[in-house]
Amino acid sequence: MLPARLYRCLLLAALVAAALPCCSGSARDRRDASERADRSLARGDTSAAIRHIEGINLKKYGDPAMYALLGRLYRDQGTINSRLQSQRILERGLQQFPNDPDLLTELGKTYFAQTFYPDAVRTFEKALDVDPGRCEAHRYIGLYYYNNWQRLSQYEDDLLAARRHFDAAFGCD
Repeated sequence: MLPARLYRCLLLAALVAAALPCCSGSARDRRDASERADRSLARGDTSAAIRHIEGINLKKYGDPAMYALLGRLYRDQGTINSRLQSQRILERGLQQFPNDPDLLTELGKTYFAQTFYPDAVRTFEKALDVDPGRCEAHRYIGLYYYNNWQRLSQYEDDLLAARRHFDAAFGCD
C-alpha cells in the first residue's frame, strides 16, 4: 500500500514540476516577444513585429498597449483586409479594457480609415469622455464635421462643431 501511494505522490510531483516552467515563463515570454517586436519595428520590419505580437496570448497576457500597437500595425498596411483585422483586434482589446483611451482612439482611427464615420465619431467621443485631452480625437472629429460641411455646404452646425474640435486640437501641447 505504501509503495503505490508513494508512487502516486512522485507521479503528481513530476507532473507539477513539468507544468511549472510553462506557467512561470509566460510573463517572460510576453516581455521577450514585446522586445523582439520593438527591435523589428526599429529595423522597419512590421511583418516580423506583427508575428511577434501575435505569438503572445493577448487575451491572457495582453495589455492595452499591445492591442493598440497591433491594431495600428495592421491598419497602417492600408488594405481592406488589414483594416478589418485591425478592427477585430481593437474591438477584442476593448472587451478586456473597455475604457482605455488609447484603444478607443486607435479604433476610431480604424473606423475613420474604413470610412465608417458615425462609428468613428462615436468612438472618439467615448475616448474624449474618458480623457478630454485626446488631441487626435478632437482632430478627427473636427475633420469629420468639416468634410461633412464642405460636402453639403448647408449645415452651419457642422462648421461650428468642426471649429470647436479644431480649436481643442490646436490647444493641445
